[in-house]
Amino acid sequence: MSATLYWLAGDEALRATLEAAIEGSTPGAVIAETPRRRVVQLHASEASHPLVLKHFRARPATSAGVTSRASWKRALGRSAAAREWRALDALAAQDLPAPTPRAHARRGDEEWVAMDFVSHRPLADALRTASAADRRELVDGLGLILRRLRIAGIAHGDLHHGNVLLSDDGEPVLVDWQRARLTRALRAHARDLASLEFSLARLGLSRTDRLRLRRAALGGAATRATLLAAGERVEAFAHDHYRGRTRRSRSDGGGQLRVDPVLGPGMRARDFSNDAVREACAAHTAALEAGAANVLKDDARARVTRLRAGGRALIAKEVTKAGLGRRLADPLRGSPAERGWVGGHGLLARGLGVARPLAWLARGGSRGGSILLLADVAERGCLEAAAPAAIDSDGLLRLLLGLHRRGVDHGDLQASHVYGLATGTPVLIDLEGVRFRRRLDDDARLRALAELNASLPEAALPATERCELFRRYAAALPFAMPRERALRELVRRSLARQHAWGGRDCELSSGSR
Repeated sequence: MSATLYWLAGDEALRATLEAAIEGSTPGAVIAETPRRRVVQLHASEASHPLVLKHFRARPATSAGVTSRASWKRALGRSAAAREWRALDALAAQDLPAPTPRAHARRGDEEWVAMDFVSHRPLADALRTASAADRRELVDGLGLILRRLRIAGIAHGDLHHGNVLLSDDGEPVLVDWQRARLTRALRAHARDLASLEFSLARLGLSRTDRLRLRRAALGGAATRATLLAAGERVEAFAHDHYRGRTRRSRSDGGGQLRVDPVLGPGMRARDFSNDAVREACAAHTAALEAGAANVLKDDARARVTRLRAGGRALIAKEVTKAGLGRRLADPLRGSPAERGWVGGHGLLARGLGVARPLAWLARGGSRGGSILLLADVAERGCLEAAAPAAIDSDGLLRLLLGLHRRGVDHGDLQASHVYGLATGTPVLIDLEGVRFRRRLDDDARLRALAELNASLPEAALPATERCELFRRYAAALPFAMPRERALRELVRRSLARQHAWGGRDCELSSGSR
């Protein structure tokens, strides 16, 4: 026997229509659906315009503790549905831009919230097509809404561009309030501003427009110090966001799954089957034993082969454990293949190009080690082998700024590890040394620049173009030290590596040896 449906608040005239929708007898269009929530637009209702019915599904009881926490939240009015209803009710009372709430119901562990449907278009589409003047007006309007929310004491809790819609009259409307809090705590409202600015930055909103957003949101409190503090909060939010996305690559969910335990510890892409992993490992071993032509490297440190498995062109990189230090460290930091898997997913989460990791697997036996399977990107062309005219300085600059603005230390940023620059979409390989920091200091950035500069042959990029590339890089991402001093240090470190670049025609090279 099903539990009784209780109406906790809302318009009594709509209850019959909403009950029919809850029972599935009223047609509607599914707007969004996740394991936790289902959002349906109802076309047939007694209201003068369509409604949205948001179904908060019961959380699966993985343990008694989880069930108990969910029950306590409902009892205390802290469930996601209760928070959304309370926020929408407060927003309506303040005439703030959000859907008008209509009803709130509960049955057992499930809840429903009904609200008016907002005819809209996504904010991302509007920003992409807006003129400069319209974009500035829209950014000002978003900032003003944030300021009004702060004054009203309502924090959204999950504010990103996907939760901002533009109504038919062009006004922003904020949706998805299930994480909202009624609070005047400045920290909660500062987080709303940081999360929205971060999401807009990922859409490509310029730094000037983002500063405009901060000024509008802070109003009279927009001093130089508060604007800088807001920028630091965006940086901290981005770091936490990327770190969370990177961490998820270690566990089941999203696009990855654990490999069959019979094969050993490891992870695989959801669209790369256990059979494909097994096929790739067998082909890798067979190529090494036969000394085949597709063996790219086989020495005391690594064994690399090019192969096909699961209908894909792959690179298999096996790193064997060498030395007591590595054997002791790997259980704590992860094997080289696992670090490469996590590094690749971290780069993807940050919107950076990488040879897609398809699987990693621990390798047993006397040699130990681990194997990483990556998509083969050889056809994109390696930067190390590029003809001078084929090197895209603009693309190289975007790559370096993209890495360093996001706190990425590749660990071995050589030209031989950069592919696809000639096509305008650079991708990185050799991922086990990738590290993610909140911010890279001058030393880490200069080390990475020196690795790349030293690995580019003399003829690949003239000294004048290298200096111009550095000037543009330092202008976009200034060093703490004076620029000329940073350039001299870069030349000194590049020459010290004694790699492909010897400093010919570089005015600073003679004094840096």
